[in-house]
Amino acid sequence: MSTLFLALCLTAGLQDPVRAAEKELQQALKDHHAEKIEGAVKALLMANSPASMKALLAAAAKGPDKDDTGWIEAYAVLLNAAATFAAPAALAELGEFILKNKEKPVGRDAMAAVCNHAQRGIDAICVRVLAAGTPDLKIMAADHLIAIAGKAQVPALIEALKANEKDPGDLKKRLGHALTVLTGQDY
Repeated sequence: MSTLFLALCLTAGLQDPVRAAEKELQQALKDHHAEKIEGAVKALLMANSPASMKALLAAAAKGPDKDDTGWIEAYAVLLNAAATFAAPAALAELGEFILKNKEKPVGRDAMAAVCNHAQRGIDAICVRVLAAGTPDLKIMAADHLIAIAGKAQVPALIEALKANEKDPGDLKKRLGHALTVLTGQDY
């Protein structure tokens, strides 16, 4: 239904399809309608734009209107969809969101969603988080870079290791391990 609605909007020129999907998502979240939530999320994902990314992240950051057991599933769908975008500009929005919310659970949950994906561009989010995230987010980013990164991320990891040289926790160890895995040298 939502795909047909978006197609009609496009052909009739009635409304921006991203805005239409965003409105549909907001209503579906309000109505607690899982199928409509998924349809609206798919429409936003297909748009693959910074505006559609912002719509997903705004909905995730807003939280439920009331105590809602269905919210957790919707929240996971929103963040997982955000982490599956392919457009570099949209992924840059996700990285910015994570850093803006780095002290909040939604920032950590968004980074956890990123860590479940490996498409091109996800490594750039990890590099940004290494530079400006909290220690726990940096550990997540370093661990994910072990799984998805190549030698291109070595300079960013070295820079992060130098910047966190005095870290008393696991961050320094994790960064060193990531570098060892990627380069074959001990750090």
